[in-house]
Amino acid sequence: MTLEDIPRVHAIDMASFALPWPEKSYHYELTQNTSSMALVAEVDDGNGQAIVIGLSVVWIIVDEAHIATIVIHPDYREQGFGKRLLAEALRHSIQRGATMATLEVREGNWMAQQMYQQFGFTIVGRRFQYYKDNNEDAILMTLHKMGPEYLAWLKKIVV
Repeated sequence: MTLEDIPRVHAIDMASFALPWPEKSYHYELTQNTSSMALVAEVDDGNGQAIVIGLSVVWIIVDEAHIATIVIHPDYREQGFGKRLLAEALRHSIQRGATMATLEVREGNWMAQQMYQQFGFTIVGRRFQYYKDNNEDAILMTLHKMGPEYLAWLKKIVV
C-alpha cells in the first residue's frame, strides 16, 4: 500500500464495513506505525492499469501478526482474491518473524470464519459487544505454528 492508494482503500473500507477506518488511520499506518504492514490486492482494469480491489493491515508485535483489517471490494468477492491476500499477508508476516497470527471477526461473518479456518485459524475466544455499530460479538481466532512448513503448505493451497 502506498499513500496514493489511500483514497481507493478508504472507499473499499466504506463499501465493506459499518465502521470503516478514517483515511488518516491508513496514513498513520504507512508513515508512523513501525509495527504495521499494509498490503493491497490489485487487478488489471483491462487497459493495462492496476486497480486496487482489496487491502490488509497487519501489526507485527514481537512474534505475533495481528490482522487488524482485511477486505476485498464487494464486486470482487468469492473469486479467491481474499484467500490470496490473506496468504500474502501471512507470508510477509512470517518473513518479519511472526510465529503466530490473531484476528477478530464478526460473529455473523461465517464466510470469513470459514476462510480463516481453511488457513488453520481456530476459535480461541470472544469479545462481547465488540462492534459498536450493533454490539455484535467478535470471535477471536488464532493461528499457531507459522513458519517454513506453514509457508510450504500455503503455496499448495493458494493458487
